[in-house]
Amino acid sequence: MAWRRLPWLAVTILMVGLACTSADRARAERFREISVDVDKLVPVPQQGGGSVPSITTDVEGSAAVATQELVFVQGNDCSYECQGPDCPPANVACQNTAFASVQIEPDPGDTIGDPVRICVVHTYEMAASSTPGYTTEVRTGGVPVETATSVILIPGGTQFSNGSVAITSGTDQGNFNVSFPAVIGDIIEARLATRTTVMGMGAGGGRGIQTATLRVFTCGLPAPAPVMSHYALALLLVLLGGCGVWTLRRRSEKRLAA
Repeated sequence: MAWRRLPWLAVTILMVGLACTSADRARAERFREISVDVDKLVPVPQQGGGSVPSITTDVEGSAAVATQELVFVQGNDCSYECQGPDCPPANVACQNTAFASVQIEPDPGDTIGDPVRICVVHTYEMAASSTPGYTTEVRTGGVPVETATSVILIPGGTQFSNGSVAITSGTDQGNFNVSFPAVIGDIIEARLATRTTVMGMGAGGGRGIQTATLRVFTCGLPAPAPVMSHYALALLLVLLGGCGVWTLRRRSEKRLAA
C-alpha cells in the first residue's frame, strides 16, 4: 500500500519547500549623520565660607552617531548650600540638551524604500532633596519644560515621546522599550534634555542627581510570511500529479481484476 503514503510525502515536500523559502529582509544597519548638537549649562562652582554659598556641579552629556545606532547619555549632579544670616537668593541650574538627525541608509543589496524596524530604548533615574525654604527640581525631557524626550520620523511624525517628567523630592525612574516601522531613506530626529535647579533664600540648600540615556537603532524586521520557492512548487505539482495517476491506475487494475 505504498501508494497511500504518497499524500503524506506530498505534504513533506510542501513543508520542505516552505522551509527552504528565501525572503529578503532589509537590514539597513547604517545611520548617516545629518546633524548633532550638544549643549551644557554648568554653574561656576564656589566654595562656601560664612554666608558665601557653596555650589558643586558635575554635568556630563554626549551624543554619538555610530554605524548602527544613535546614543545620548546625560548626567547631572548639582547642589547648592549656604549657611549664615545673609545668604543671597539662590537660582542655580545644571542643564544638558542633545539633538541629532540621521538618515537610514541601505546596506548592500537593499534599496531606498525597503522596510526596516527602528528600536528605541529610553531610561532615566532622578533624585531630589532640599531643606525648608528651598526647592530642588530634577527634570528629564523638558528644556524648555514643554519639550518632551522624543523620536520623530520624517515622514511619519512622532514615534516616541516621554515627558517632560519632574520631581521635587524623593526619587523616580523610567525604562521604555518601543519600536516602529520605517523605510530606508527616512530621516530620524531625536531629542533628550535634562535639568536640575535649586532655588530658595536663607540658610539651607538642595541637591539634584539624574542620569538619562536615549538609544535609537535598527532592530530588523519580524520574520516575513513564508513563500514557497519555484523549485519546491514544481516538485510538489509533479508529485501530486503522479499521485493522481497512480491512484487512477490502481482503481483500473481493481476493476479489471473484478
